[in-house]
Amino acid sequence: MQNAVISVIRGGGQNNLSSIGGIGAGNEPIRAARRRTIKAGFTLAEVLITLGIIGVVAALTLPAIVGKYQKIETISKLKKANSVIGSFLQKAEADNGCLAYWSWGTSDYRNKGLDAVNKFIKPYFNVLNDSETYNSKKGYSSPFSFMSSIGYEMFLSKSGGYLAPFKTINGDVFSGYNYMDIYFLTTDGFVYGWGWHQSQLTGRREMEFLVDINGPQKPNVAGKDVFMFKIGGEYCQSKIWPYKLGNQSCDGKGHCTYLPHNCGSGEDCRKFGFDCTCKIVEDGWQIKDDYPW
Repeated sequence: MQNAVISVIRGGGQNNLSSIGGIGAGNEPIRAARRRTIKAGFTLAEVLITLGIIGVVAALTLPAIVGKYQKIETISKLKKANSVIGSFLQKAEADNGCLAYWSWGTSDYRNKGLDAVNKFIKPYFNVLNDSETYNSKKGYSSPFSFMSSIGYEMFLSKSGGYLAPFKTINGDVFSGYNYMDIYFLTTDGFVYGWGWHQSQLTGRREMEFLVDINGPQKPNVAGKDVFMFKIGGEYCQSKIWPYKLGNQSCDGKGHCTYLPHNCGSGEDCRKFGFDCTCKIVEDGWQIKDDYPW
């Protein structure tokens, strides 16, 4: 009886171990099981081809996606600048009377700009730094050093005549820089230029604003991140307009009307940089396909 029990145990154990662990004659079942559990994978060549296709698709689509985002961001910031300047005009005229008759307070040219900043700029903009305060401390008279001090690179015009921190889309310096008497940096990172002159037709004050919507960061190109607005109008009905050379019509009595929707093609924007804001506003605050982006 004991031998029979031992024989059964040995026989059963041998067969079970062989089929489970691959011991002795039971190797084939485990090999077959192993073959059934192996899954096919990608070869190195297939992986490289797939990555190459993804790279080509990304190279074709990514610039368009980035460009679209940049246009949307530009329009958003440009609208903000338009709103800030419009708010300035409304509040400053409420406090100081009609823009056409504003006085800068002093006849001394060196102090005139500082007076204007303190009276007309700082109360209405969140000014972080400005060229007139900087110049009064340094003894300078132009915004050049101030612009360099806040991080702008200066470009030499193709004619070699002067330096400026802004370029046009076609690569020359943007002469609108010289239209501004004062530059100031605001807390939101915008840089504004403010210029004023006396109209030869009306004898009244008119203003230009230049705005760099991302400050000293590149590209610093008119029509890309640098834009211009104009403030003027009849008597005490001043308005903010997108800047365009010659965008007003005046009669013989000095009464002037500004001409909206007269911006033309984007070629003037490309060459000179002045009409870019006008083109965008005329197109419904959009950067369309015919804009020289």
